[in-house]
Amino acid sequence: LWKERWWQISLLVIGLTVLTVCFARQKTLSRNPKLVHRFRWGFLFFTLFFIGFYAQGQLSVVNIYTLFLAIWDGFSLNVFLLDPIIFILWVYTFITLFIWGRGLFCGWLCPFGALQEMAAWLGEKLKFRQIKVPEQWHRRLILLKHPILLALVGTAFYSLTVAEKMAEVEPFKTSITLFFVRSWPFVLYAVGLLVIGMFIHKFYCRYLCPLGAALAIPGRMRMFQWLKRWPECGSPCHRCANECPVQAIHPEGNINVNECIYCMHCQVLYHDDTRCPHMMTVKARREKLARSSGPKMPDLGGRKAAKPATGAIAGGAASASSNTVFVESASGIAEGARTGLAACVTGVLFLGSMFFSPLIGVIPMEVGAAALVVVGSMMVAQIREIDFTHFSVALPAFLTIVTMPLTYSIANGIGVGFIT
Repeated sequence: LWKERWWQISLLVIGLTVLTVCFARQKTLSRNPKLVHRFRWGFLFFTLFFIGFYAQGQLSVVNIYTLFLAIWDGFSLNVFLLDPIIFILWVYTFITLFIWGRGLFCGWLCPFGALQEMAAWLGEKLKFRQIKVPEQWHRRLILLKHPILLALVGTAFYSLTVAEKMAEVEPFKTSITLFFVRSWPFVLYAVGLLVIGMFIHKFYCRYLCPLGAALAIPGRMRMFQWLKRWPECGSPCHRCANECPVQAIHPEGNINVNECIYCMHCQVLYHDDTRCPHMMTVKARREKLARSSGPKMPDLGGRKAAKPATGAIAGGAASASSNTVFVESASGIAEGARTGLAACVTGVLFLGSMFFSPLIGVIPMEVGAAALVVVGSMMVAQIREIDFTHFSVALPAFLTIVTMPLTYSIANGIGVGFIT
């Protein structure tokens, strides 16, 4: 079976790899709203038509209680390897639950979830009134799916036949597996959920889905906090909470990750300096600072950038630190130098200082230790600006900091940071 479906497996693995990379780099991705929008809708079409309709990769709560029964009666991996697409999706989903929570599957890899997104989009285009469930009712309704899950799993240990009938609470079989070609009560139920979803965004996912309830349990043990918030979120700003399509953001500003579908809308707002009040304030401060900080920095592109670059190459060839060239150039520019004369004067002074090197060499290195300690403390102070909650930022920063003192080389530390 795996050999026969090799190209489906390959395409699925490529898709999951792309999704993983994008989620790992979501901080960069969310700075481009158009790219997020296009990527999300492109992947939702991939999920619905390839993973769902073609490869039949719709995960179900049936898979969960089948696993429990297999463990109860004597586990055999061969049963689960019969469908490679389902097996790969489950392994990937289980692993990512501990990294991002259930939102990655529910918001990106569930075919019926993708179908609901399209139904919601159609409802907005048809100008249907979008209903926002009152917060007090929403918090109660999201609990409904948990007793549904418990009833299904409990019934499975009593009678698998009855559990399979009860599992029809999931419209997946009707809509994704059988393409709506089924008895009219099942079709009416599935279509009815989609119609409700045109008025209440992802109604089934939010309030009735037992699979989502099951995935939320291990999702509580996720290792990283990826979704960012500003101190103003919730007090006084409620923009993200008001615009969250599934109401996963509390009025206080906290994100309920167990209900979040990871659409990244709030993260796009987080970086948007035209809609986020915090970023608008930051932008205004930067513009005010730029207006009051003297002459504007000149363009360093083209031939102008070639001058310090040539100096760096020449310095390296002469066994001198290439960083020194940029440090001295930056110091001159900071003081207002623009024509290059400051660099020439600095170079002449350096040549003159060569005659004093024997005198300077008499001074022991320990004398400069105090100054180095002060410089080091100033450098370490910048650590507070590093976002250690993002693994892709934390690992390079940590390795850079550790490598510099262990190898006695700033260049080695920076190199390790770039590589990682």
